[in-house]
Amino acid sequence: MKKVKGIFEKICSRKNIRNAIGKACRNHKNDPVVINILNNVDECVEEIHEMLVNGTFESSEYTYDTRIEGGKVRNIAKVGFYPDRIIHWCIMNVTAHIFKARFINCTFGAIEGRGTHRA
Repeated sequence: MKKVKGIFEKICSRKNIRNAIGKACRNHKNDPVVINILNNVDECVEEIHEMLVNGTFESSEYTYDTRIEGGKVRNIAKVGFYPDRIIHWCIMNVTAHIFKARFINCTFGAIEGRGTHRA
């Protein structure tokens, strides 16, 4: 595998963090946490940037939700929204194209533009 340089700097860039906030908040506009983040985007960008650069970010504990879908009981693990989901998007913004280029054509799960219907 070819080595890619400067990934961490791209992940930590304020522009990428701002973009990640937009993607993480999409479809959650009525959530009080998201409303607070969108009202204080600049502060959130700086906080997340500092966490990443200083290495102080620690993933929060998962919460578990039980749902019944199609007659099956499913236990769903959820991670906190701030800052976990935003940092997830920071990483995905930078690395998704690197991984997608290395997947074979038969890989579909959780890849933008592919998915279960194409599979």
